[in-house]
Order: sequence, then structure tokens, then C-alpha cells
Amino acid sequence: MANFNDEVMEETDYEPHSFGCYSEVVEITMDMLQQLDLAKKGKNDSIYLTEFGEEVLSKSYEKSLVNIEVIQDYKELLNDLTNDEIFLIIYLYKPEYTTESIVEKNVFKNRVKLATSIYNKGKVTLSKAAHLAGMNIEDFLKTMGKIC
Repeated sequence: MANFNDEVMEETDYEPHSFGCYSEVVEITMDMLQQLDLAKKGKNDSIYLTEFGEEVLSKSYEKSLVNIEVIQDYKELLNDLTNDEIFLIIYLYKPEYTTESIVEKNVFKNRVKLATSIYNKGKVTLSKAAHLAGMNIEDFLKTMGKIC
């Protein structure tokens, strides 16, 4: 979550959308990657590199090591989170993306449960989980004891 930074958000030009945030830049980039046979979408809209994509990546790896590390950080954070868990993180740290959301109320209604799940998956510290839940650490621990 520490790597969720303004630079990436600015480059990808995310904007509020009915089901969270949306980036035309990301969508166009993904379409181009698929057309070039560098990446494909799998189950549940997961994205993976094709064999050709892996080959191209290995050739350019050293040149883009920093970008790869950032991508890996995001992948590690997001890979097993639910949509609502991702939305909670985005909405809390980037509230401007909630302006057109039709799922925001449900996400925040379930924020304690979602924060607990994110914490139990080892994605955030106790302090960050309590923040996501909108509680202090002591109250969050008490609540977690009741949920788990």
C-alpha cells in the first residue's frame, strides 16, 4: 500500500466510475498488449504475460527494473484481494474516485469486515487495518476478536 502513489495514478489517468475507478489509458494499453501478443486476460480478468511477452520482458528487464519492482509490489498487494477490498483501499486513500461510484456505500458499510480480511491476508499492518476500518487499534482488535 505504501507504493500506491500519486505518480502511478497520474500516469494512468484514473477517474471516478460507477464500479470504482476507471482508466482509459490502462484499457487501451491492455488492448495493445493483447494485440501484440504480449499479455492475455485469464480467469476473473487476471492478466498474465504470454510466452512472447515473457521473452520481451526478459530482454528489457534491466532497463525497467524499477518499474518491475513497482508492478510486483502492486501485484503482491492486490493479487488475492476482492474487488471490495481493493475499492476500500482506493476509496480511503483517493476519495475523489468515489464521486460516481455506485458501490461506495456498500464498501464503507462493510469496511470493518473488509479491513479484517485484508489484515488476515497479511496485506497490511495492524495499524493500517485499523485505519481502513475507521477505528483505533484497540477497538479494531476487540472487533476483530468478535468477527474471527
